[in-house]
Amino acid sequence: MHFVGMSPSALLAVFGAAAVAAVVLYVLKLRRRAVAVPFARIWDRVLRDQESNELFSQLKRWLSLLLQLVLLAALVFALGDPRIGEGTPRGKNVVVLIDASLSMQAIDVKPSRLFAAKEAAKRFVRGLGANDRAVVVQMDMLPTPLSTLSGEPSELEAAIDRVRAEDTPADLARALGFAEDSLRGLPEPSVVLATDGALALPSGPVSIPIQVLPVGTGDRNLAITEFAARRYPLDKSRVEVMLEVTNTNEQPADAEVTLYGDGAVIDVTRLRLGSRERLPRFYTDIAG
Repeated sequence: MHFVGMSPSALLAVFGAAAVAAVVLYVLKLRRRAVAVPFARIWDRVLRDQESNELFSQLKRWLSLLLQLVLLAALVFALGDPRIGEGTPRGKNVVVLIDASLSMQAIDVKPSRLFAAKEAAKRFVRGLGANDRAVVVQMDMLPTPLSTLSGEPSELEAAIDRVRAEDTPADLARALGFAEDSLRGLPEPSVVLATDGALALPSGPVSIPIQVLPVGTGDRNLAITEFAARRYPLDKSRVEVMLEVTNTNEQPADAEVTLYGDGAVIDVTRLRLGSRERLPRFYTDIAG
């Protein structure tokens, strides 16, 4: 026999505390209130009958207490969820990393790469075994756990729904460090990474197996990583604009930036970006 729920040591601790509380309450219930009554010879017979039944009354009280303790032990024993047969096989312990970086807002897959990554993560957690557990982590500049280490698909899917894309890059090295710390000492640790691949996977050996759930159809990731506009102090009808275009790929890329104002095209700029280059652009004296 083995326990799927609480461990035997925890069950003993719970039963000990509950048994002490039950005995104390039982003793307090047996305390009788002293009442002064007039004495008469008629009470002699009553007292003799009471003495003859005292042993039986005490036996009934002890049997009542014993029955309560047996019922309490059965309830505590049920908390351990006992099973007959071999011990429960050890399940996997998984950290599900969902890439929430800027590139996950791309819409080459509808409605977005992040939506596709969340759907892939949900399919994974639905396929977990009965003894598997997982924790959902949003991965951007800092890894953010959104669930506990749980085997309940409903809890994990609700955590996946809370992932939101950020306007920042993702720090994979920090996320993997978080995963290693979270799974240290647990059986069969692993990492599942839902990403569009716009980040560098570790080139060297890793201590935890990594399974990648790829999303997105484009092989290039370019993004506007900064944007700001302000009016001129002396002429409120005119503005200047600053933006930054980033190439997150290892290969050079061409980009076309179109600036709109009130629905009309103001400027079209063609750019050549090198490997992982961040290129700022300034637009001055724009009307509107």
